[in-house]
Amino acid sequence: MKQLITSLLHAESWLSPSQNASVPVPGPCEDWTSSELPVLLPLLVFLLLKMWMLLLACTVPIPAGYFMPVFIYGAVLGRTVGESLAYVTSERSWKVNPGGYALAGAAAVSGACTHSLSPALLALELTGQFSHAGPIFISTLCSNMVSRAGRRPSFYDNLSISKRLPHLPSLKKVSPR
Repeated sequence: MKQLITSLLHAESWLSPSQNASVPVPGPCEDWTSSELPVLLPLLVFLLLKMWMLLLACTVPIPAGYFMPVFIYGAVLGRTVGESLAYVTSERSWKVNPGGYALAGAAAVSGACTHSLSPALLALELTGQFSHAGPIFISTLCSNMVSRAGRRPSFYDNLSISKRLPHLPSLKKVSPR
């Protein structure tokens, strides 16, 4: 799990060649890329497989950890967007940090599932740097607004309700009749 998170949050684009192409340097992306496949294909396959495994884990009647799979799913979504932008802007003068997009995506998807801002703080504590604090909080706030717009319970509340587990009652005001 640590190696997966480290490779997803790596700052350099997986599309860029190493400084010295004659000497192969093992990097965090060596498990994701090869000379035959484009970079985005393994990410998209991983997204599909992770979604299938997440759905399977949610329906199993035993307790399972849901936060890390959701966090990793968001990191892969963010990394896919970051790598796409790095590919599009490769001829231009500015550099794109796909690891920052992965971190913002992980915090945003986790924040949308939990209906809270705490995943943004967890993402900042995970990396130990505050250079991406603005984009992380903005993406988490936006995803939180979108997920709360439907007035539906969070992912975890919905699991508690569907599995008939004890949970706290809703704190919303109910108008008296």
